[in-house]
Amino acid sequence: MDVEIVQGIITLRKPLAGERNKALMKAETPTGIKGTVFLVELLPSVIVKHPFGAQPIKTALDNLSVEDYDKLIEAVGKLIQLPVGDVEKKSEQPSTQEKSQKSGG
Repeated sequence: MDVEIVQGIITLRKPLAGERNKALMKAETPTGIKGTVFLVELLPSVIVKHPFGAQPIKTALDNLSVEDYDKLIEAVGKLIQLPVGDVEKKSEQPSTQEKSQKSGG
């Protein structure tokens, strides 16, 4: 998938299972998965082509405008078929087990 930003075109690919799993582990909290952390961790590993030259990808990503960075994050969400924000919405809701513990069940 190609994403156009101010500096040029960035080509993204679907993540491998191990890349996805590492990002999920870093994003895991006691209340669920933090969607933003998951996508930010995953982004550098799915970049195939970029216009950043010899500059390290993580440094180049940190120096992007917010708008360009958000375009990339949205594209990663589409690649993994995850509506951006969906994971965070789910993590804000207590799990069924937590609900039953609170209600004494």
